Amino acid sequence: MAAFDRSEWIPLGKSWKDVLKSVRKVCSSDLAIPDAITSQILPEAMISIHALLDFSLPRPSPVTSAPPDTSLFFSKYSPSTVDGLTITRLRHLGPRHAAWLDGYISVKYAHIPGDTVWNAVADIRGNIRNPWVTCRDWVKNQLGNRRKPDLRKYATDITRLLGILPWNTLKRGLSDASPIHSLSRFLGTRWLSSTDINDMVEMLSERIAADPDLAGAVRVEMVEFTARLTTAFRQRESVDYHEAQGMRWLRVLGEDIFGNGERLITVAPLSDYNNEKHWVTIEVDRAETLFHYGDSLKDDVPASLCQVYEWWMSQHTVSPIGRGTLPTSTQTDGRSCGMLAANAAVRAVYPTTPFMQQENIAAERLKMFSSLANYILDRIADEEAEDLGLGSV
Repeated sequence: MAAFDRSEWIPLGKSWKDVLKSVRKVCSSDLAIPDAITSQILPEAMISIHALLDFSLPRPSPVTSAPPDTSLFFSKYSPSTVDGLTITRLRHLGPRHAAWLDGYISVKYAHIPGDTVWNAVADIRGNIRNPWVTCRDWVKNQLGNRRKPDLRKYATDITRLLGILPWNTLKRGLSDASPIHSLSRFLGTRWLSSTDINDMVEMLSERIAADPDLAGAVRVEMVEFTARLTTAFRQRESVDYHEAQGMRWLRVLGEDIFGNGERLITVAPLSDYNNEKHWVTIEVDRAETLFHYGDSLKDDVPASLCQVYEWWMSQHTVSPIGRGTLPTSTQTDGRSCGMLAANAAVRAVYPTTPFMQQENIAAERLKMFSSLANYILDRIADEEAEDLGLGSV
């Protein structure tokens, strides 16, 4: 293979959108910021969330209508030794512009779009740090609540956890191994996403698995289950449910539920059935061949959703299918359905669990964040112990 020749691309006035992927990789390599420099101007991955909030990130310059002098940002010479003055300049980033095609082969000040410090700063500021700042302010407000001492206690615990949790790690031990900053949605009043619901469902599933009286008798499925079931229902005329390989997982699950007398519990979004951004709880009870539906808004089950589940149940039983109501707390706002639906799922398994009250949602959010955070920290500690050989006999 012929060696790559930069002169075939620069500086010939080519357009960046026409550049081959392989050539873009060369550009990224030329203009990448060395790790030793990046570590001085970006936060280390394992510092705490509190430390991230206190970290002095570079401040991008405001966008101006006048084009910048490219020579201020790029050099046509290979990089020289980076001194303290250069580091200081990097802490105040200028506008980002592509210049590699014009013959610039090293970064002097600002950076082109791609895997650069500029983009890393923008991502950390907008997608990670800003939400955590909002969370910190919300937790501070809970600390100042004089009427609810329990709320202050939970908020104090969260403040401690924010000083321990690494800001740039995955949610260790959870099936949804998304970045840990997704947990920030619990600390505030934001609507909970499928990621958050799945985290709570998985905690319930682990609790069931550790209970010898319930393991093998109750199945808890993630929020994606209802979507897969809906797809199977919509394809029922063209895809044989009992033969198609793509339906095997649903078939096996159905056989477990209806063949072994198990119960199935899940939390489902209503967006596919009535265009509402709302979470509900569903239980399929084989013992009584019942479809149970729980809605914190106390609305009836959408006919299309009920049809999906009853179709699936009918593939595994010839018994008449009945309907029932799953007890839930009453929702009085537009954003607490996720917490209340998860509570209804827990109560379906552990009936003595108290109903989650609307006025205590803030405390329940704090408690759930604490449970998830401690779960993740335990997994991090286990991994570190294993790396050190402390877990071996």
